[in-house]
Amino acid sequence: MILENDIISSKSFIERVGSRIMYEKGAKLKNDNCDVINLLPYPKRDFPDDFFDYSKEMIIKQNNAPSDGIPELREELSKLVFSETGIKINSEDNVLITNGGMHGLTITFKSILDPGDEVLIFAPCYFFEGIIRLAGGVPVYIDLNESDEYAYDFKRLESAVTKNTKAILLNSPTNPTGYVVTQNDIDQISRIADKYGLFIISDESYDKMIYDGYRNISILENEIVRDRVILIRSFTKSFALPGWRIGFVIAQKSMKSLLQKILEWDVLYCNYFSQQIALKVIKISEHWLKGSCEEFQRNRDIIFNYLSESKIFSAVKPKGNPFVFLNISKTPYSCEEVSQILLTKYGIPSVPGKFHRSDKHVRIAFGGDEDLIRECVNRLKMAEKYLKNR
Repeated sequence: MILENDIISSKSFIERVGSRIMYEKGAKLKNDNCDVINLLPYPKRDFPDDFFDYSKEMIIKQNNAPSDGIPELREELSKLVFSETGIKINSEDNVLITNGGMHGLTITFKSILDPGDEVLIFAPCYFFEGIIRLAGGVPVYIDLNESDEYAYDFKRLESAVTKNTKAILLNSPTNPTGYVVTQNDIDQISRIADKYGLFIISDESYDKMIYDGYRNISILENEIVRDRVILIRSFTKSFALPGWRIGFVIAQKSMKSLLQKILEWDVLYCNYFSQQIALKVIKISEHWLKGSCEEFQRNRDIIFNYLSESKIFSAVKPKGNPFVFLNISKTPYSCEEVSQILLTKYGIPSVPGKFHRSDKHVRIAFGGDEDLIRECVNRLKMAEKYLKNR
């Protein structure tokens, strides 16, 4: 038997992904018949009736996919990016299909990072650290201020550049804060990347969850750094396909070739059946996703109507993404304790902010039916009374 102390590895430092830990805790409570609210970080859509016949046809075929993805899906994605950005993407040279956005990020870091290479990241941020360190890289965080609504600080970004810096990681809309990049942000990041010869890894997983008339401005639109950009998106959020694990990467030709090699040694190729479902969804995406952004904006506003009156909870109103990053600093508890109380006492799932590099927050998703969000608000009110009286 191999004991824990017998496992000696440079990877032993790695922690689990925070959201998966909390998902398991919530799932266990549900299995124990506890009333946990099913708050979603992505749109939920029922498949049209013809999907079942289509799926059966794809299952019967039992085909394998090329390692860079089925050509029809790559072609549809190149058309999609052109329609959004005006940038022509060659589906053969520039598009790679992955097993979700996380997989796209993982093979990207494996491709560009050598041991000790640094990646600059604005924080609070998503759980990027593990996949960077697994590739031998070092995350370097540029901490942002909540009082500035998490606006980017480019003086601090540029001052963090060293001889070891390899890339800037851009995530917009930002998980967990909901910050959406502006044109000035794009221009400044492009200037710094061009000046120091850095890659820009752009995680645009929530590109279709942007509110209040804002739009997704992709770094791909900046011609100066386009060859340095590696863009990653996810079908989980953008196309309401969370269980199918499909994402894609867009990169210049030589980088796509390198990414494809890494993917082959990682998984050989991605799931053919899931890719066919993704292809079907893209073709009906206008109908499929109709109203989803409006639903999330409505839910956000329901929560913020309550937060405007709350005595101990507050948050910056997100311009995008499906989360509220709840400030809990007025409570006497840590973010982990608040997250545990919200889940076990009130059935509200959340992720402690420490996983996002902030001990003063918890992250709560706000996807779901309007009645569900109103119930969440009622429970937050009860939680507030409990926490305030402790």
